[in-house]
This record gives sequence, structure tokens and C-alpha cells, in this order.
Amino acid sequence: AITNMRRIEDILFKRQLEIREKFWKTNEREILVVGGFGSGKTSLGAVITLEALRLGLVCLMAREYETEIINTMFNYLFKFAEDEEREYMIRNWNKNENRIVHPSGGILFYRSLSEINEGYTKLRGYEFNVAVIDEAWKITEQAYDEVLLRMRAKPIQKVLLLSNNDKITPGHWLYKRFAGKEERIYTWENPFIDKKYIEEYKKKLSQEEFEFWAGKGWGQGLKSTYPLSEDNIVEFDKETLRMKVWKWKQWRSFYLGIDWGISNFACVLAAYDYDDEVMYLLDSWEWENTPIDEIADTLYKELQRKWGILVEEELYCVGDVAGKRKDWSGRTPYEIFSERRFKLEYFKPVPLAESVQKEQYLLRKKKIKILKPTDKIRTDRIINAYYSAYRIENDKVVKVNELEHIKDATRYLIWRFFLYPSVGEYIPGYVFKK
Repeated sequence: AITNMRRIEDILFKRQLEIREKFWKTNEREILVVGGFGSGKTSLGAVITLEALRLGLVCLMAREYETEIINTMFNYLFKFAEDEEREYMIRNWNKNENRIVHPSGGILFYRSLSEINEGYTKLRGYEFNVAVIDEAWKITEQAYDEVLLRMRAKPIQKVLLLSNNDKITPGHWLYKRFAGKEERIYTWENPFIDKKYIEEYKKKLSQEEFEFWAGKGWGQGLKSTYPLSEDNIVEFDKETLRMKVWKWKQWRSFYLGIDWGISNFACVLAAYDYDDEVMYLLDSWEWENTPIDEIADTLYKELQRKWGILVEEELYCVGDVAGKRKDWSGRTPYEIFSERRFKLEYFKPVPLAESVQKEQYLLRKKKIKILKPTDKIRTDRIINAYYSAYRIENDKVVKVNELEHIKDATRYLIWRFFLYPSVGEYIPGYVFKK
């Protein structure tokens, strides 16, 4: 038996305790908890999972991707566990089967509910007592229905869904199934958040915006794809541009977003100006059915000729790991570009709707601006891509035409460069690797 356990009342705050009591002591089988940034949703889910394990139940922790579970939910789970049960669970953690055993005999499975290759179908054959789904807005209704089919272990079957309020729109399946029945936690109800931080947001946001940030209301959806206006298009005279380029070279603030498809290849050059606090989109290149080494060689020379950029010293590149293209020798674009001393980072697929929303906000705040096209500067394709590469259908982003490759390149760049600490504000990623 575990000795000297902390009381749950000493771990959770009042609003969390109220929702916990509803979860355990009522007949409600499914509960959606909606809240703002830092409102305590994930920590509540971790505590309820820990309690279920102590009862010897079979539990499921789920998010869109398994790595997200380990990096977020497990941090809270192990934080709230007592020393001896934490040590036991870590010793009995089977990472091949995504399973952790608790000293009580309770079992925790953690699974991805991604719609990629219908990953959620891997739940078939399992039976659970308790399921906790974090960032529930990211999963499909089909994935959730699969979870419900697995909730049949005795003696209880209960599901806790956790989500930010701004991500659930009237068209979202969570809204249709739970609106009016949801439980809310507001950021200001969490006593563990620095009150000065909350006050800062209260000062710089309107009352309506502040309440929305803290967890009130529902998301409004994507509406139009991009709010591009004349204020997002800038023109510099020759001398001003020359001085800015010199400054960006000194700051090492040139970036290249890359989209490498099977037959199409596109990239967008940008520079972040720390004085203006603006990401300027400066130029673009596209190729079709062209060998990757030829693209890399041409791009290296073009960046030097048109912008005076020393690729190996003054440029950082980002791209989506989803690119599967290889050359005749089996080398990937990452390998070929690295051979030519491009500094390159690639990452897991960027979520389409969420990254579009990020760009929408930054465009409205005039944090993204596009250099006006000239005979030498090919930003016309970037502007056209913002206007027509994507469209919104049933609150979903749909790629429309060949300009999607240019648009994807800018989306990857913006997604990687701008980090966001909360709903309603984005900040530049000063931890951007060099």
C-alpha cells in the first residue's frame, strides 16, 4: 500500500474539485471540460487518471499524438504521484506497448487518436474503465466514437474530454454534442497562475477579449481564409531596402520556408525585423520535375546574387518532414541541402487549420508583411497564394490549386518562427536554432 499520500484537496483547486466530484459521484458518463490558457484542464485530467489507477482500473490517456501525451500529461501524472508509486510506474513502463502498470494493478494505456492512417482504430480489442482525452478539439468524431466503443470494462465507464474554448466552433462536433452541458474552468480561477500575468492580459485586451482568452464563449471558426489587406503589402525605396538587408544580415535573421513535394518544390525567403517586430516575406522560387541537387545549386546562387546572403552563415531553413521525395541515389532533400551547407530543420506535419489561424491573427496585427512585387522580386506568387491557394469549406481548410506549395512554404515558416504562449497573442521564437 502507498503510504502518506497527499490529499487530493491539497493538489486541486476549488473549481477542479467541483468537476472531479461530478466526474466520480454522478451518473454522467461523458464530461467535456472547456477552459482558457493555464486554467488547469490537463492537471485535472492527470489527477483523475491517477485516482482511477489507484482504484485498480484500466485507463486510457489520449491526444492527437503519443509524444504529446508523454511531454504534457505524463509530466503532471508523475508530478502528482507519490515517490514510491512514481518509481513503480516508471519501472513498469512498457514503451513498446504504450502501457504503464500501477502498484494497485491498475493499467494505463496511452494512445494517439490521429486520423492519419486512422490511427485511432488501433484501440480495437481494448476495454477501458476511464478515458481522459486532452486537446479533444484536435480529434475527429469518428475517433471519439471509437473510444466510446472501447468503454466497456466493468464496473464503471467514464470519459473526460479537455479542450480550449477558442478551438470549438459552432460547426465542431464537440459543440454539437456538448454545448450547454460543458463544464468550464476560467484562467482566473487557477490560484497557481501568477496574478500579475493575468493582470497584464487584462490591461492589454478589451474586457470581451480578456474573458474569451480566459475561457468564456466559443470559437468563431476560420471565416475567410486570410485577412490580407493593403497594409500587409510594403514598398521600400532602394536605399531603405539596402539598409534593411544589411541589418538582417548582421542579425542573422534571414529564413527560408520550404515545401518539397513529389514533383513540385517551392520556397519563400523572409526576414524578421526586430526593430519593426515584423516578418517580411521577400521573395519566392518554384520548380517542377527538377532534380533536387539542381534546385539546391540554383537556390544557393540566387540567394547570393539577389540578396547577398551567405547561405552557410546568414540563413536558416525550415520544412515539413512529410516530404517523401528522394533523388535517383535515394538521398532526401534534407541530405542534399545539408551537403551544400544549408542549415535546415524539418519537423512533423504542421496542423493545417491551427497554422492558418496563427497566420490570420498575425496578418491582422500586421506582424506579417509582404514586399511589393517588382520585375526582380517574385512576391506576386506569395500574394496570390494568400488570396487563392486555400479556401474554407464547412469550417475546414481545403487546398485549391498549384499555389498551395508557395502557401505551404510560408505556413511552415510562420508556424516554426512564431511561438504562441496563449490564445490571443503570438511572440517571435527567440529560441530559433542557429
